[in-house]
Amino acid sequence: MTGAAEIYIEGSPAERRAGHLDANGLALGLDIERVTRPRLIGAIFLARVKAVDKRLGAAFLDLGAAGIGLLSKAKDITEGEAVLVQITRDAHDDKGPAAVRQPVLWGRYLGLQPGRGGGLQCARALGQGKHRAEALAAAESGIADPTDLILRGPSWTVSGAELKAEADRLRATWADIQARAKTEKAPALLLPTTPFIETMLRDAGPEARVALDDRLDFATAEKLCAEYFPDLSEGLAFHNDPAPIFDASGLSDILEQALGAEVTLTGGGRLTIEQTRALTSIDVDMGAGEAGASTKDEAIHRLNRRASEEIARQIILRRLSGLIVIDFAGLTGRGKMKTFLDILRSRLKNAETHSDVLGISPSGLVEITRQRMGPSLADLCLSPVAYPPAAPDALAADALRRALRLQGAGKPVVALPDSAAAVLNGNMKAAREACEKRLGQPLILKPGAAKLDVRLERDPA
Repeated sequence: MTGAAEIYIEGSPAERRAGHLDANGLALGLDIERVTRPRLIGAIFLARVKAVDKRLGAAFLDLGAAGIGLLSKAKDITEGEAVLVQITRDAHDDKGPAAVRQPVLWGRYLGLQPGRGGGLQCARALGQGKHRAEALAAAESGIADPTDLILRGPSWTVSGAELKAEADRLRATWADIQARAKTEKAPALLLPTTPFIETMLRDAGPEARVALDDRLDFATAEKLCAEYFPDLSEGLAFHNDPAPIFDASGLSDILEQALGAEVTLTGGGRLTIEQTRALTSIDVDMGAGEAGASTKDEAIHRLNRRASEEIARQIILRRLSGLIVIDFAGLTGRGKMKTFLDILRSRLKNAETHSDVLGISPSGLVEITRQRMGPSLADLCLSPVAYPPAAPDALAADALRRALRLQGAGKPVVALPDSAAAVLNGNMKAAREACEKRLGQPLILKPGAAKLDVRLERDPA
């Protein structure tokens, strides 16, 4: 998550979770990687065009083992042709991954957009002040040819020589991709997605503090920081505490709230957020009233202003996408909405996923459309029913995470629902075996339980 000041990464063989906080301790986002749901964003393929839909101007791509992808802008390509594409959206629900034909390679300090032409560009996260000037000066001193390069937010923290080294690595990677594209037979994977730990470090804010609770992941992070991400070395830490890292950082509570339908607003009022396949609805409710307001109009304005800030944060945190419809409290005039539309646009414009605040519908509702990047947080963690329990693979991953944190004598026993046990014996079998290897003994699974219970027993039946 670009711009995070603190990142807490919880690891296990089945799942990794990363929580991103800003300098004030507010959650910016949550990322989850699970072995049952492999990530593809950023991967580059030599794909085979399976079919072209001229009505939509789109093409369906054969990505080999990654399935069928969608290329939404498919001008001047034909069925059977081999095309080089980059994945920009993971598969979700019944939709395959989405791809584009203009790849971008990202380092921590620079991006490379081959074929863009023109000189050095600055990412929005770099801002307009002192840090931008420092980054431009460093780039000018170290990089002789800035064509197709993009300066990222943390670029001001390193020297011109370090920027040149990263530019050289990105260009070498692109040269290798081009060379392989000439010799490989489509469909072929030319560049895999960046590993999870590397992605979290690469996209962290300048000089961010990063804590990890898994020793193997921490060793990986130490090596990456020493070789490629020097501004993160000082803030890197291993979480060596009995309390789980998400509990100690408050992220467990944040995750629980982000999976709930209601969000309480500071100062009064609440949001109700409901996701369906067609859209996400957000309702703003005054609740018990607004303290300190002299008139009803003032109370409503204060509430909706706070709600606008929180709605933008919840959209990013919950990874909401598609059509989002907001019903603000007690507003009837379009003129009164401008302040809240401006807040939404301002807060969402710096997010990694593109959003369009469309304005006000004839019925007085605010509409936003947001690019889909993959499953939402709820899709990753919950089953799609009226009162959602944890998804079976989420429950199975939680079981392994808890087992690795057991302390004391005895054999590790996992009582769990049948659906979660099936995952541990199926798609997560390799992760379960890796967990057992770390524990030095097998897990004793007891299917049929109503809820998850992980414990040590001296003589399990």
